[in-house]
Amino acid sequence: MIQQERERRSSSLKKYGFYGNRDYTIQTVQKRIQYNINRKQKKKNKQKEQSGKGQSMSQFTKDEDDRVLRLVQELGPKFMKIAPFFPNKSYSMVKNRYYKHLRDKQQDICKMSCDLKIEQESLSYKPNEKLDELNKLIHSINLSPELISLTQTFLQHIQNCLT
Repeated sequence: MIQQERERRSSSLKKYGFYGNRDYTIQTVQKRIQYNINRKQKKKNKQKEQSGKGQSMSQFTKDEDDRVLRLVQELGPKFMKIAPFFPNKSYSMVKNRYYKHLRDKQQDICKMSCDLKIEQESLSYKPNEKLDELNKLIHSINLSPELISLTQTFLQHIQNCLT
């Protein structure tokens, strides 16, 4: 075995000279470097192509956002049921869109609608009834006569503003 290895080395020395093997290794290293550069460049190009294609798929329109919010309100956060309503989007895309962008908007909308309901309920009462209730409350509390007169004048001003 050792003898065969020596013969192979000596034959390559006779054929290529003493430094022949070194030139071969330098050439192979250069080829490997070029191969790796080309491979990395191809990978970058592929990523650019995929990002270009995926970008149009991943972007949600305002209508799609509204539809996601409406479906979550109707069905709950069951995205396996919601995803079929979006043929161009995957399950994870719809779910991520809701949790990363739309959930906060939905909570803000709910707060605003709750505030509107409270305002509507408070406006449904007649202002005079509220003022009468406040007058009764003031008289039921033992206050000094000065405070009673101040609060009554304040309530009269409020009544004038409301009517």
